[in-house]
Amino acid sequence: MEGNDVRLLSNIYAFPKHYKKYGGVLLNGTYQVPVPWQAGLNNGANVGVIFGLFINGWAFERFGYRYTVMLCLTLIIDFTIYSSPRKTSEPLKSPQSAALTYAAKVCPTALRGYLITYVNFCWGLGQLISIRVIKSMLPRTDQWTYRIPYALQ
Repeated sequence: MEGNDVRLLSNIYAFPKHYKKYGGVLLNGTYQVPVPWQAGLNNGANVGVIFGLFINGWAFERFGYRYTVMLCLTLIIDFTIYSSPRKTSEPLKSPQSAALTYAAKVCPTALRGYLITYVNFCWGLGQLISIRVIKSMLPRTDQWTYRIPYALQ
C-alpha cells in the first residue's frame, strides 16, 4: 500500500487523460497539470504522513495497536472509495508505523530483524507492482487509465 501511494501520486500526472481533465492548456496547445498543484499535492501528502505518524503514536498508547489499526484501515478504505485523484488516500500511515513498532516492542528479539526486513520487502514489492500497473495503464485512452490504479490500491 505504501509503495503504491509513493509511486501513484507522482506518476499519475503522466496519464494523458488525467492531465487533459485536470490540467490547463499551455501556450503551445498541450495540456499539463500546473506545477504549483503538482508540488502542493506531493508535499501535502508528505505533511499528512508526518501528522499521521504523530497521531498514531498517541492513538497506539491510548487505544492500543488493534483498535487503532482497525480504525485506520477503515478510514483508508473510505478515503480510497470516496476520493478523487486530487486527494491522497492514506494520510494516517498507521499500518507502517504499527508494523515497525510491533516488531520493536512485542515481537521476540530473535525475530525482530526478520520482521522488519519483511516489512521493507513488502514496501519494495508494492512499489514494483504499482509501477507495473501504472505502465500497463499508459496505452489506455479512457478515464479508467488513472481510475484503475486508484481502485487497485
